[in-house]
Amino acid sequence: MQSWRTVKYEHVYLQDRHTVQETWLGLRDFFHFYNHERLHQSLDHRTPAEVYLGRRYEKDETTHFYQPASICVYEILV
Repeated sequence: MQSWRTVKYEHVYLQDRHTVQETWLGLRDFFHFYNHERLHQSLDHRTPAEVYLGRRYEKDETTHFYQPASICVYEILV
C-alpha cells in the first residue's frame, strides 16, 4: 500500500499540472510505475505487484526512475 506522502513527494510536488485531466493521467501513470516498476526495499527489492501475484515479472531492468509519459505528450502538444 502506498502512502500519500510518497505520492506527494515523488509525483505531485514535482509536476506542474494545469488541468484535472493532466493531473488524473499523471497520477494514473505514477500509480502504475509505483506498483509495477518501482522496487521497494521493504518488499525485498520487489514490486508490490510481484508480491501480490507471487511471481517475478520479466521486464527491462535498466531503469527504475519515474518517467511520466503524459508530460512528454503534453510538451509536444504545447
